[in-house]
Amino acid sequence: MHRAIFKAYFEQGIDIGDTDALLDIAATCGVDPELLEEALDDGTYTDLVIEDEEFAKKLGVSGVPFAVLSREPAPGQEPPPPIALRGAAPVQHFEAAVERLFPDGFPGN
Repeated sequence: MHRAIFKAYFEQGIDIGDTDALLDIAATCGVDPELLEEALDDGTYTDLVIEDEEFAKKLGVSGVPFAVLSREPAPGQEPPPPIALRGAAPVQHFEAAVERLFPDGFPGN
């Protein structure tokens, strides 16, 4: 669904703020448009979206692409601060961010 929304907006110029357009996109992804419309009408996810928007503001998100990498803290420890990557970052930047988040190695390795 994420990919379809990005493609619709950035490649096809579709107004993804239009409910009917969003429902059409959802249908092509196998999402039940009636359930989505109900969730939109009821504001089912509004609080979560507002929380994400506030978090993005704190990080200084001003456009896309933008990636935030974070992890849960180990028991008894403070969580490491999230790492923000602005723009089309090279893979090396993502690798360095993961290494900073997991200095003792990625869990399970």
